[in-house]
Amino acid sequence: MKLKYNFYSLIAIKLVILATALFVSSCCEAPKPAFAFVANTVADSTAIEPAKAATFATNQTANWTVIGGGTINANGVYTPPNLTGNAGFIVTITATSQADANIKVKRTLFVTPSFALINAMQKGGHVLSFRHGIATTGSDQTGLAFSSGWWTSSNPSLARQLDNPAGVEQMRATGKALRNIKCPVGKILSSEFLRCQQSAQFMDFKNITITSNRDITFSVYDEINRYPKTMQLIGSQPITNANTIIVTHVGFGGNIPTPAPLVDLNQGDAAVFKLQPNNGTPIFAGKLTTQELVALQ
Repeated sequence: MKLKYNFYSLIAIKLVILATALFVSSCCEAPKPAFAFVANTVADSTAIEPAKAATFATNQTANWTVIGGGTINANGVYTPPNLTGNAGFIVTITATSQADANIKVKRTLFVTPSFALINAMQKGGHVLSFRHGIATTGSDQTGLAFSSGWWTSSNPSLARQLDNPAGVEQMRATGKALRNIKCPVGKILSSEFLRCQQSAQFMDFKNITITSNRDITFSVYDEINRYPKTMQLIGSQPITNANTIIVTHVGFGGNIPTPAPLVDLNQGDAAVFKLQPNNGTPIFAGKLTTQELVALQ
């Protein structure tokens, strides 16, 4: 009996040791990292070049899907299409864990010809000088007396108005697009004309006060020097991690320099300038067309 007892005691001791070892092993094992994109994968809200492939990767094996346009293969290589006849689009890349189909991670990207400009604007330090939205009603009565304040009027017989559905929707879509592409806006300046004020209002940056500025107001004050004064106003903006929006006009009088990025904007387009230290001359960074912006809303 004593031998039998010792045998079973030995077995029990070994089982306790094994269980203890397994417990210690499980406690000390490093936890498995959460399913995620790896560090060098294209960041969320990045603008990318049309027709140029971008590679995505996760820290565990994944299945890939894309919504919005283009294709993605089993290795996470996304190929956007060319944009012939298309101003751009928003695309969503989804990686689904092969171990658990309920676990997903996503990236939202903007496929657009202005990819480099948009990525730069996301960091702030730029001025977006917009021509007002589509204004189809009325005409400007530039011959009226200054005392009448005709240019601020909501009467289309005195000044052109932004009171048509196309112009309103255009500027609402523009504001939505700027928020979608993560373009931070800290300040909005506008011509005194009501159509410019309305264009800025319909962009719907709720927490920003729109400030009127006479230097960018068409015809009324100093039209001969309106172009250089507009450029001076652009260059005087502080460099911050946000951007400044200006809403103004084209049709400049006086002597216009060459090149002059502000003169050929269609209604709703923006000329974008990169601010320079010490109020240096701003550098023209590119033009954002209204078609590009509306496509990214």
